[in-house]
Amino acid sequence: MPALIQLLRADPDFPRLRLAILLTLSAIAGGGFLIALNLAIDQIAVAQPNPQTWLVLILLLLLSIITQYYALSQMGISLEEAVLKKRLLAVARLRYADPGYIEAVLDAPSRAILVKDSQIISQAMIPAILLIRSLAILIFVLVYLVALSPVFSLVILLTVSLYLLLERRFIQPRLAARLGTTWASHQIFFHHVQGLLDNMRTIRQYRHSGDEALSQFRQLATSMSQEKRAINQVIATEFTLGAILFQVMLLSLLVFVPGLIGGWGADTLKLAVATLYLMLELMAMPTHWPILARANAAVEEMNRLEGVIRKSPHFESPGRPAQDSYTGFSSLQLNQLYFRYPDGDSLRSFELGPLNLSLTSGEWLCLSGASGSGKSTLLKILAGYQTGFTGSYCIDGRVQEPDDYPLMRELFAVAWSEGPHITTLMIDDPRQMPPWLDKLDLAGRVRHVEGRWDVGSGLSTAEMRRVRLLKAILEDRPVLLLDDLLSDQDAEWRERLYLEVFPALVRQGKTLVIVSRDEACRKLSDRILILNHGTLEE
Repeated sequence: MPALIQLLRADPDFPRLRLAILLTLSAIAGGGFLIALNLAIDQIAVAQPNPQTWLVLILLLLLSIITQYYALSQMGISLEEAVLKKRLLAVARLRYADPGYIEAVLDAPSRAILVKDSQIISQAMIPAILLIRSLAILIFVLVYLVALSPVFSLVILLTVSLYLLLERRFIQPRLAARLGTTWASHQIFFHHVQGLLDNMRTIRQYRHSGDEALSQFRQLATSMSQEKRAINQVIATEFTLGAILFQVMLLSLLVFVPGLIGGWGADTLKLAVATLYLMLELMAMPTHWPILARANAAVEEMNRLEGVIRKSPHFESPGRPAQDSYTGFSSLQLNQLYFRYPDGDSLRSFELGPLNLSLTSGEWLCLSGASGSGKSTLLKILAGYQTGFTGSYCIDGRVQEPDDYPLMRELFAVAWSEGPHITTLMIDDPRQMPPWLDKLDLAGRVRHVEGRWDVGSGLSTAEMRRVRLLKAILEDRPVLLLDDLLSDQDAEWRERLYLEVFPALVRQGKTLVIVSRDEACRKLSDRILILNHGTLEE
């Protein structure tokens, strides 16, 4: 479990000393309870019970329970804090990574790592503590067995050492390797199931699409099932090995050891109790290993995600001080700008440019072009979401460097045609919302609930796009970028938008860049730019 251990070692706030003391006390109390129990059995056998022995027995039992509880509690808090720090660090790196790169390389299964893998790591808390405690008690009991019977303790030590050696050399590496591949397959399978459910109408309507989707589902489900069967075989081997260990110890205690030491001695009952006590700890170990192996695989996945993020080009610093941030602009220019998506199995092959574009404040620009011509990519470049281009991006004559981008992005409010479901809208003055809801025909779809504006469920695609437009308007940025929001809207609503809403925004000094092929947008806008095979035509 090197990755899981490294996660805890890397956290400077992890309470190593406190946990070590708690676990040591718990192990001593557990081992001391065994010794006190054997003393009590001796006293009962000679009919001379000692109340002090029973008092010590009870106190040791309470100490064992209390220290184990606090060790589990402390480990739970500390491990969750370590996972939280790792999750926040990944998100913080995402913020300053190149947005276009992240969008291209992080698929849905990779994004799920931040949620699901973190939960799996957190669930490993109790098994980790119990395993460490069991190993500590194991050492204590072995020392006690040496005092009772050196011959028997040697047999037990060799048996336990062989068991742990087989676990470390053969079982755990196989389990870790299987879990690593299975976890990746599980993420892909989960994402496919989500897509299957989201596209049930299409699958039901078109037989070919349904057959293809179900065939892929069958292949993924079969592959994942085969991998899980292999994991179950490894776990079955592990439990069988533990059962063999128990049988060897029992056989040694009852048959071989009495023969070696010349028959049953006075300490035979003590050896039996100590062996059973030892087995209680050893038999629990096979239940802990798989959980810890899954957590280790999850940590490795999170480390892989961090590695992908760190490879982002044009990694940015937080930017300049707030007093230097943009509050507006007079002109924006793209000069000889050229962009190309990197080659790769998961990335698109597409070229844009060289582009020359000049945009002035308060202008209404209509951006048109065929599907796949690069309109959305150009919007991403304008908004500072997509970097990695050659040429220059200037605002008021100043070339924008990577450190300028975090603040430069605050000039833009973007409404994408596709995206996640918006659940809440924010606005400083609630009185401004009702007029906008009427203008965008969203009254009844967005409601004021307990101081916030909640977006209802069950919205159509057209209605959700109008919600995205409303959100962008409410952000009140100097530049509004709209990515083909109107293609599926009815004619009456589009006319209201072109004749009322957009002109009102321009009168407020807003700059509009609207991706649209509508004739109304072309007629009413100040300029029309057409993207054709990655180049601009005016």
